[in-house]
Amino acid sequence: DVVGELATVRRLSGGGDEEEVELQRRLDSSAVATADDLKSAFFNAVGGATVQLVTFAQDGNYIAGQPESESPLADLLDAIQNPSNSRQAVITLPQGWPGVLDTNRTMVIAAIVVPDVNATTLELEALAWARSRVTWNLQGATVNKRVETTPELEHPALGGHFLSIPPAQMMFGSQVDITAQVEIHLPGDEPPDLCDAGVRQFEVTASLSVNQPPAAGFAEISSQMVSGIFLCELTQTQWTDSNFPLQYRFEAEDVDSGEVVVLSDWSFVPTRMVFFLPRTQTTKVLRGYARDGLGSVMEAAEPVSVVLR
Repeated sequence: DVVGELATVRRLSGGGDEEEVELQRRLDSSAVATADDLKSAFFNAVGGATVQLVTFAQDGNYIAGQPESESPLADLLDAIQNPSNSRQAVITLPQGWPGVLDTNRTMVIAAIVVPDVNATTLELEALAWARSRVTWNLQGATVNKRVETTPELEHPALGGHFLSIPPAQMMFGSQVDITAQVEIHLPGDEPPDLCDAGVRQFEVTASLSVNQPPAAGFAEISSQMVSGIFLCELTQTQWTDSNFPLQYRFEAEDVDSGEVVVLSDWSFVPTRMVFFLPRTQTTKVLRGYARDGLGSVMEAAEPVSVVLR
């Protein structure tokens, strides 16, 4: 079993005689791969590999944070190589999705080691045992001087293939350069030393825009009493954005209790009819929100207060 024998290869650091003898001893006479075969497959696989930066389509399972999968790297690699058959929708950066960063929610960028399309089965198995050390860097206009990410920027992280950027870190409408430095190291049990340059180094950068949310929108209200019920027509107007279509939502907050009630789920219709039962000197603050095609949300200016009498 080549995969089983690769556990022994993990201990190879420089091809020493003792390791070679041990590996050869454990390979029985029916094995199709020798120690040299395994090492050659590993170096061939690393030599032919590339690194791609990807993010997740808006309706992807992982868009809100770190991937919730037993094998997230394998899932992403499958999505890259077999997009029509994969359950996970990914977008290769920097092509295809301007405004990929959204400052209203956690965004995840992944650095994926992609084997050569002509790699053999043995080379694919050998590459799967490689250890990667990833260093992320981010340049762009930020809200605070220090950007809090996982893993930490500019700090090498063993296996740190996923960069998680929490909300409210980047400036709306700014340009961001995200760089991943990926070092491929020999299989082994101990973490690679920081001075070890690894078998091969990759550096890949994506220049991205931070999505500008909808702007300049207003919420308007017209109200009347109908058969003892307070009838309100809520409307949102004058929104501007570059990522249509927009969706709209309305909320009502009770001034005295602070309770917030969602009056409508997200809808492409900017108008909503709502009913309130009259109450003595009860004040409601009605708010409107708009969400653009990339998911950025903004509250409409000048929320409207109404008194239910």
